[in-house]
Amino acid sequence: MSYEVTDNIELFGQVSWNQTKNLGWLGVQMNQGNVTIQRDNAFIPEELRERMVAEGIQSFALGTTNADLPIRKNDGVRETERYVVGANGHFELLGTTMRWDAYYQKGITRTREMARDITNNARLAAATDAVFHPDTGEIVCRSSIANPGNGCVPLNRLGIGVADPAALDYVLGNPFRRQKFEQDVFAANLSFNAFDLPAGAVAIAVGAEHRKEKVSGEVDPDFQSGWFVGNFRATNGQYDVTEAYVELLVPIVEGLEFNGAVRGTDYSTSGYVTTWKAGLTYEPIPDIRLRATRSRDIRAPNLGELFTAGSTRTNVLIDPFNGNTTVQFSGTTQGNLGLDPEKADQWGIGAVFEPTFLRGFAMSVDFYDIKLNGGISSATAQTIVDRCFEGVQQYCAAIVRGPNAFGTNLQVFESPFNFATQHAQGLDFEASYRTPLDRLASSLGGDLLVRAMATRYIKNYVDDGLTTPTDSVGENAGSGPPKWLYRVQATYTNDPVSITLIGRGVSAGVYDNSFITCTSGCPASTADNRTINSNRIDGAFYVDANITYDFSVLGEESQLFFNVRNLFNKDPAIVAGGGQGAAGSAYATPSTNQSLYDLLGRTFRVGLRFKF
Repeated sequence: MSYEVTDNIELFGQVSWNQTKNLGWLGVQMNQGNVTIQRDNAFIPEELRERMVAEGIQSFALGTTNADLPIRKNDGVRETERYVVGANGHFELLGTTMRWDAYYQKGITRTREMARDITNNARLAAATDAVFHPDTGEIVCRSSIANPGNGCVPLNRLGIGVADPAALDYVLGNPFRRQKFEQDVFAANLSFNAFDLPAGAVAIAVGAEHRKEKVSGEVDPDFQSGWFVGNFRATNGQYDVTEAYVELLVPIVEGLEFNGAVRGTDYSTSGYVTTWKAGLTYEPIPDIRLRATRSRDIRAPNLGELFTAGSTRTNVLIDPFNGNTTVQFSGTTQGNLGLDPEKADQWGIGAVFEPTFLRGFAMSVDFYDIKLNGGISSATAQTIVDRCFEGVQQYCAAIVRGPNAFGTNLQVFESPFNFATQHAQGLDFEASYRTPLDRLASSLGGDLLVRAMATRYIKNYVDDGLTTPTDSVGENAGSGPPKWLYRVQATYTNDPVSITLIGRGVSAGVYDNSFITCTSGCPASTADNRTINSNRIDGAFYVDANITYDFSVLGEESQLFFNVRNLFNKDPAIVAGGGQGAAGSAYATPSTNQSLYDLLGRTFRVGLRFKF
């Protein structure tokens, strides 16, 4: 809502609410190769038991994919409220018009993160240890003989389709965490033309902002430890930011403009930083405009990177402190209050072509070069243990020897650090052509808009100082950008109907640029250069369609729309998981890169937009 108090002062307010729910299938329960089955386990076939007795074997290690256990899932709910009140207007001062605005914004997001159908470590171990009761002969948990009321239900791990549903209910649970994120923003801005130069007026904008970010949470004590994954902890923390800026637009000579900005930002967690931008725009003739920018940018650590209290999973790693044996560990992700903002230096040059001899056509090409230092990234548990073994003490502090509450003798805290550098380069292309169709043929009506956009990624070089530096351009498995992303659309408008066809695509790529492709006479596979018989991942091209119909209700604009995404129901490219989990996880479902390829197939959406 808005209200004009006077001709030059307006008050406004906004209120919005939204809720998002998602349910995702993560994969099978942990693929276990070391489940201990005792000789007196009630579910062992009698023939096998007799052989174990004859051989003097007390137990064996079972390998299982846990086919009788349900797929692990994540179940999330997010509700967001946003309130804004403010004012804007203008006034005359020193012979110029001063335009201003000021506002306060309050944002609240409440989340519930649930890990569904997760095994409880202690209950799974107890249910697996099933025996015959010495008095009744019935199958029971060994722990229930001494404690009949412990609720344990025996679970048959030896087969498919043999698990008792009551046993599954006993070993499975849904750990969850509730969190509340709050943001308060106070901001004010002022813009005006300061004075005139021969080529035009010098425009100035100034402003200031204060922002407070806060997170709080709660977790039931039963869900904080003892589960295969989840093991949530409540996250609590806050920081505030105060910043001010100045922006300039200076017409130096006819056709040549300078634009610049300086911003000072003070974070309560990491201190003061200065960012800036300087750019030139030159139009030698009306058809061509050239532009160049140079900037220093930052990204401060967010609430999660600073304050995450942690969630814990169970996995395995190779422990160099114990003769390079494979050991089970508990990996806990938590924040790091010692993080500094990431810093990036960016160059950009480009050109815009709008020929006067072809009305309605425009084309632009832009090149960017970004170098980032002090990037925030996390080391894997294996890397942390390896670096500690090599004597890098900062990593040793992240290792705690057990036993611990998660059923392992090793706990590794995987916190983010400022240690990565990155160098990215690319080209952005855009072209459009708009024309009334009667310009092409007098019998035609309506307007046609054709637009094309593409990005060519040239370099994405990352060096974390821990592993071999890589350039990931073209790695469609998930670790890097593709070589090409493109989008083409054509829109025909003839009131009240508008029809749009969109084609979007991604170029073919590889699993990893460091892989050596060969089928015979291959060199030895190494951690840095693995051999593979096929290193290709197909690209994809999708077609979308959209139709809108405009009409009026009580004199107000309204619109009915219908769109179809992935019109031809094209399947995504299949990305094999493999030993490196190239699709994100060897157990991921489905096996594809969800950021590049369409997962859902053909989808429909219909809706109504209206004003009142």
